Amino acid sequence: MDRRFEKVVVVTGASAGVGRAVARRFARAGAAVELIGRDQEGLNEAKQEMESVGALVFTGGIGENSPEIREKICARLDWLGLELDKDPSARKRDCLSSAKSLTEVRVMPTDEEWMIAAHTLRVTERIASGRKSER
Repeated sequence: MDRRFEKVVVVTGASAGVGRAVARRFARAGAAVELIGRDQEGLNEAKQEMESVGALVFTGGIGENSPEIREKICARLDWLGLELDKDPSARKRDCLSSAKSLTEVRVMPTDEEWMIAAHTLRVTERIASGRKSER
């Protein structure tokens, strides 16, 4: 396997457009792809295109901090073959899926304030140096 795919590729906005196209290209190249998106039907279609999903990852804000919301989302994603661990202590671990789950469910803590500050610094440094911002 190509060295750039030794780790999992997480694609946000994977339910449509550019995000879905990026996910498709990585999957075709043999990468383990994690799909993140808001459109349930679009994610269903993207998943079917790529034939398998290795994990569902909740990051930052509500995804990281609200077990109730995660449970509601996971209940709607039964087509992924995922099953949450029923043990209440599982809510405090980074891996939330049961041993029987076909899809791994994880929580990835995110320091959103730091991310905003880092991106703001990068943009202001580009502006100060006269370079256009990258998108």
